[in-house]
Amino acid sequence: MFNPILGELVARERYKDYRRQAEQSRLAKAAIARQAADRSDLRTSLGNLVIAVRHVFKALARAD
Repeated sequence: MFNPILGELVARERYKDYRRQAEQSRLAKAAIARQAADRSDLRTSLGNLVIAVRHVFKALARAD
C-alpha cells in the first residue's frame, strides 16, 4: 500500500535536500572563483612589486 501523505512528505524532503545541495554547490563555486581571483590579484601585485624594486636598484646603480 502506498500512503499519499507520506509520499508527499518524502517528495518535499527530497526537494529540500536537492535545493540545499544546489545552494551549497553554488556557494562552493563562488568561493573557488573568489580564491582564483584573489590569487591572480596577489600574483599581479607581487609582480608589480618585483618590477618596482628592480627599477629602484637600477636607479641606485646608475647613481653611483
